[in-house]
Amino acid sequence: MAWISCHFLFDDFTARVGSRKEEYVDKSGDKDTLFYKIDYILDRLPFWMVPNDLSRGRTHLSLSHPFKENVISGESANQNFARGGRKSMILFDELAFWETAQSSWESAGEASNFRVAMSTPPETARDSFFHKLLTGRKGNVRLFSFSWNDVAGRDEKWLKEAKETKSEEEFAREIMKSYDGVVEGRVYMNDLKLSKMSDAEYNGNLPLFISWDFGLDSVAMIWWQKDFKNNKLYIIDCYTNSNKSIDWYIPFVTGEIISGKSFNYSNYELDFIKRHREWSGDITHFGDPSVEQRHLSTGESTRMVLEDQYNIYIQSKSFSGRKWTDLRDKARLAFRRLEFNQTRSEPVITALRLARYPKKRENNNSQSDSKLPIHDATSHFRSSFEYFCDNEPTYFIQNGAIIEEENETFDRFEVI
Repeated sequence: MAWISCHFLFDDFTARVGSRKEEYVDKSGDKDTLFYKIDYILDRLPFWMVPNDLSRGRTHLSLSHPFKENVISGESANQNFARGGRKSMILFDELAFWETAQSSWESAGEASNFRVAMSTPPETARDSFFHKLLTGRKGNVRLFSFSWNDVAGRDEKWLKEAKETKSEEEFAREIMKSYDGVVEGRVYMNDLKLSKMSDAEYNGNLPLFISWDFGLDSVAMIWWQKDFKNNKLYIIDCYTNSNKSIDWYIPFVTGEIISGKSFNYSNYELDFIKRHREWSGDITHFGDPSVEQRHLSTGESTRMVLEDQYNIYIQSKSFSGRKWTDLRDKARLAFRRLEFNQTRSEPVITALRLARYPKKRENNNSQSDSKLPIHDATSHFRSSFEYFCDNEPTYFIQNGAIIEEENETFDRFEVI
C-alpha cells in the first residue's frame, strides 16, 4: 500500500486493489482493510508532500487525485474483476482464498500488464489456482517468497511458541508455507480429484438441467447437462446471490430481463443473462425440498411463485425417512463421470473442495462424517450439487423416443 500511495502521489498512475470480500478492501475504521493502510500513510506524510483537498477525492472504495487523473479504486472478488479500462497495476490480496481466483485473474489480464497476487497457502493447497500460478509461471513473472524469519523480531523462541499454539496442519500452512493441504474432515476433497476439469460448453444436443438451493441467506444455481448414452455429466455454469427476491433469478434461466422490475444487474450479470438466451429451451429443475415452505410475509412458497408466475417446476425428493448422508453417498458416485467447465464453475469447485465436517471434540469416538457439514459460504453450492445427484434422471424423451443411460450395473433401468 505504501508503494501504491507513492506512485499515486508522484506519477501518472491508476490502480485497482481487491480482496475476497468488500469489507476487507474498505470499511470505515477497520485497520485490517487495504484502504485504511493508504489513509494511514497519506495522513502522516508532511504537508508539502500531499496535495491540498486530497480528502475530497476519498469516497468508499476510491481515492482520486485532485490535480491528476490518478485513481486508486477497490473491488471485491468476482468473475468480472477489474474488467474494462486500463490500470497501471492490479493487486489481488490473499488471492488463494478467492472463490473466483482463476476467473478474476484472467478477467484482469486485459486491463493491465502488471498484476500482483499475494497470499498465504490455502487449505485447498495444490488444487488452488494460486498454487498453479506459482508452479506454472511463464514469461515475465517474478516470485517473491517471504519466510517467518524475514520478519524482524521472530526467532526460534517465537517459532516454538507458534508451533505450540497451532494445530499441526495450521502451523505447516500458515508458518511454514506448506502446500500439503487439508484432507481430514473434508467432505468431497478426494472425490473431486476423480472429475475432469475442462472448458466444457453448452451442447444443444444434450438435455439441460438446473439444480437450486434456496437458502435463507443465499440462492445457488448450477447448470448441468447429461450425456445419457455415455452416462456422463457436465457442469457448465453456476450463479449465486443473496438477499434477492426469487424474481431476480429468473432472467438467468430465461435469458430475458423481466419488464417492470427495477433490478440493477452488473455488467457481468448482463453478459451471463445474454449467454443463457440460447440455453432457455426445455430445462428440468431440481432443488431443495424446503422450496415448499411458505414465506411468512407473502404467505406463498418459492415453489408456488416459480410455478404460478414463471412456469418453473422444481422437482425434489422429501427427506422423510432419509438422512443427509444418503445424499452425500449419491453425490460421491457422480464425480468419476463428471466434467466441469473449470472457469465458469469455479465457485462450485471451490465449494466442494472446502466443504468440511465440524471438528471432533476430544474423547468423542463418533465418526465425523455422521454429522452435517459446517454451514458456511460453501454450503449452498454443495447442497445444490447434492440435490441434482439425489434427483438425477436415468432417461429422457427425445423426439418421442426414450433415451436411457448406459449403465452396466443394472439389468434394467430405474425410471425416476
